Amino acid sequence: MTRQVDGGGRAEKAERRMAAARALGLWDKVVAEGWGSLTSRETGSIGAFITHRLHNDQSGEDGEKH
Repeated sequence: MTRQVDGGGRAEKAERRMAAARALGLWDKVVAEGWGSLTSRETGSIGAFITHRLHNDQSGEDGEKH
């Protein structure tokens, strides 16, 4: 069974994407060249970062695995 994670609205998703790019050191590249300049690996890293954070937020502060 797969758990569905609610990603929120468009503004929340954009904010998460920007925060992930900053955390991964990609924000300067995005500002200078745009989102389209990122490689597949970089965009995958952003997606994985967001997914990991959403999952951790959902499982709680105690780090319990679900």
